[in-house]
Amino acid sequence: MANSNAPTLVAQLRSSLLHVIAGDGYGSGFVVGEGGLAVTNAHVVGDHRQVEVVVDRRYYCDADVVRVDLNRDLALLRVHYDGELPAMSLGDSAAVLPAQNVLALGFPQMFHLGDSETITRGIVSALRQINGIGYVQTDAALNSGNSGGPLIDQESGMVIGVNTFAMKDSENIAYALAIDEVKPMVASAGRRRWRPAVPLHDGRATALSKTKSLAVAYVLWLFFGWLGAHRMYLRRWKSGVAMGACCVLGAASTGLPVILAVVWLIWWVLDCFRLPRMKREHRI
Repeated sequence: MANSNAPTLVAQLRSSLLHVIAGDGYGSGFVVGEGGLAVTNAHVVGDHRQVEVVVDRRYYCDADVVRVDLNRDLALLRVHYDGELPAMSLGDSAAVLPAQNVLALGFPQMFHLGDSETITRGIVSALRQINGIGYVQTDAALNSGNSGGPLIDQESGMVIGVNTFAMKDSENIAYALAIDEVKPMVASAGRRRWRPAVPLHDGRATALSKTKSLAVAYVLWLFFGWLGAHRMYLRRWKSGVAMGACCVLGAASTGLPVILAVVWLIWWVLDCFRLPRMKREHRI
């Protein structure tokens, strides 16, 4: 039989529950650490680097997206709030057993139900592994807007999961990311000072950064290659060899395509040996 402590428990947790608004999207979140550290789902914040959160159903404030893990659909927020934000206690999802009573907290259907949180009750249906990531399956009703909210063990009042998605075309099959999958990200935020940044697993940002780095590396490679060839042309062997060594090391470290290396080698040979001889032979 379900515990009767649910109203008291919800009243205690309400100040730690967040309503997350990212552009036209919305979802839920909850405080997990000091300094306004909070979590939600990555799909809730999308590509935004700053979102708006509602604290205690009435205080609007900004929150920086400081880290994102797309594999786990998880985002870490730093909420800029002047008051105190109590953190929810994180449980141990490895100790969760089927049939435990749970509560799912969040803000579903924002524009229809208003800005008040919604609580649904259920049980743990099963513990699942999906692509190597742990989830808690529950029959507690989850709807659009519940994403990122906490799944609470009703007995202990601790968070055992982050509500993530529900199966379409099915009844009472919902999944929460196991809280043990969340703890490493939260712990890492305690060891270092996170600043708003591009998500670690943002493929587009990573590709753009890699392209810029390679462009700079190729320019430096061409410069050192030309400088080395020119120094050797002037018979300044030591500096020429040094510049050539820098060029070779740069090519090795940047994974320079073989065709470019071959073109540079031909150019270097012509510049050092063939062109001076041709110049002497055709001197008037």
